[in-house]
Amino acid sequence: MRFRADLSNPDHFLRIIQAIERNGKSIVLFLTPEKVNLCLVNDATSPKLWTELNVASLFTNYVIESLAENKIFLQLDIINLSHALRSGQRNASVNIRLTKKNQLPVLSLRIKPLDNDHVQVTQDLPVQVLQEGEFDAAVDRPVTEIPDVQIMLPSLKPFHDVVDRYRNLGDELVICANMDGNLNVRMETPHFNAGTYYRDLVHPPAEGQQPPKRDPEKTAQVRVDIRKLERALRSYQLNPLNAVACLFHNRFFMLHILVDDLYMTYLIPCLIV
Repeated sequence: MRFRADLSNPDHFLRIIQAIERNGKSIVLFLTPEKVNLCLVNDATSPKLWTELNVASLFTNYVIESLAENKIFLQLDIINLSHALRSGQRNASVNIRLTKKNQLPVLSLRIKPLDNDHVQVTQDLPVQVLQEGEFDAAVDRPVTEIPDVQIMLPSLKPFHDVVDRYRNLGDELVICANMDGNLNVRMETPHFNAGTYYRDLVHPPAEGQQPPKRDPEKTAQVRVDIRKLERALRSYQLNPLNAVACLFHNRFFMLHILVDDLYMTYLIPCLIV
């Protein structure tokens, strides 16, 4: 098994890792010859998260070999990875490779300042090499079924700020949308009800589907943990091209974030009333 590569943009990779870091502690780095996936390990306190990039947008001099159809699954602590990448910021080259230290697998980051060839910092991060079955047990792959309602969110930073204000008032948030461009978020407590309403939003087509017809009668509603939702919405810091909400009525809320060729999918299960 072999994996090595140079990071083409260490700062960009760090921003992605920091966005994921806010949501959980452990990730699986799932590598194939064409794609790089960063997936949160299932945790009751965190949203489920799947991130996908093209290899060419992240790495140069990329080498991957394994007996499992050239797939490699590496589980590691995301905080350790974030700390290691921070030492490679600002005008430095970063080489990353899978190797061994004291007979145990490590992800080794070799960091060199571009203006000083005589200095190199090496960070060895412990990893667990998973089989594909172990990966499937630790991570949920993205849901592929068509949602009840799919709607483009308003500008993500102001929308995050609205949700964040509700976070100081309670633990649960109800999200309701229809296929006629309407979306509302509301908080219901024994002491008060409050809501924020959006109109004239866009309904993007599901992948491989025709643009949907507007239908005010087609609605969906989810009740979610507001802290999980707020953490997912912090992805506005990546300056996404768009953010699409998918509502599966009384089942789960899915958020798709698109940043250039970076695709992030958050899945938040509904709370049981």
